Amino acid sequence: MIDQSFSSTLLSGRSELLDLEESGNRAAGVIMKILRERRNLTHEEFSSKLEGVSVDQISGIESGILPMTNEIARKVSNILDVPISMFLK
Repeated sequence: MIDQSFSSTLLSGRSELLDLEESGNRAAGVIMKILRERRNLTHEEFSSKLEGVSVDQISGIESGILPMTNEIARKVSNILDVPISMFLK
């Protein structure tokens, strides 16, 4: 039987890992938004350049709701001409 304090520690650690993952999602989205806006691209214009990435996906990534996949990170880095490492955790 697992004691209660060990179980609580595991749950706390899982929560902290999820928080780190969410922070990474938000950071990548914020970076993407800043770079997109500096290039004066609307969501619609950016979406048309990122084949297969919808306006809703862009909005979700920028707000931290959706994660930035490696494939989207690759497309974004190519379009914005920045290193892909800017978007990867």
